[in-house]
Amino acid sequence: MNSGDDEAVVWAIIGVQSLTRRESQNAILAFKKSEALATSQLLKNELQMHQAVAMIAGGQHGPASAILLRLSSSEGLLADRAKAILATMKLQNGSIAQGMNLLQSAIKTSDRWPTNERLRAHADYGLALLMRGREKQGVQLLNQVFDEFAANKSYEHATQCLWNLAKYFQTKEDDAEYQAYVARLQQFEKEL
Repeated sequence: MNSGDDEAVVWAIIGVQSLTRRESQNAILAFKKSEALATSQLLKNELQMHQAVAMIAGGQHGPASAILLRLSSSEGLLADRAKAILATMKLQNGSIAQGMNLLQSAIKTSDRWPTNERLRAHADYGLALLMRGREKQGVQLLNQVFDEFAANKSYEHATQCLWNLAKYFQTKEDDAEYQAYVARLQQFEKEL
């Protein structure tokens, strides 16, 4: 690695930390600075994907979509990871079929992704299954993902899985399942 790449890594870490603190504008600027310093195209593409995630967090969905579409049009793991993020955006915008198709295509390589990205994509796929009326598979997948998030100490995401299941059953007016997931969520939060 040369000195430009060394500095690029520092700026990337600043970007990740800014995003963790929900400072999306600072994260975008740090990722742009890091990308400008990076010499490797692979690193530049990775940084662009992180920049798109920061843009989504900052409500800049149009520019984020443009970046993700470009990254997802190639082949490989980064393309699939970008496709999964794009799929999540589609799901959130109500394009359930399109989002689910993108996720199905993307998660084929997810066993080689960073753990939290893989788990978030699978949680989103579980939600898509619920939205498409495939309750048994969706509930099973969200419970599995919850267990993995909890095992990886990703408590915010684990909590979100249980909350989504509770809200799903509340919407379905299945009070027994709703209450069971609320109780499970409360127990989980108490154990933290």
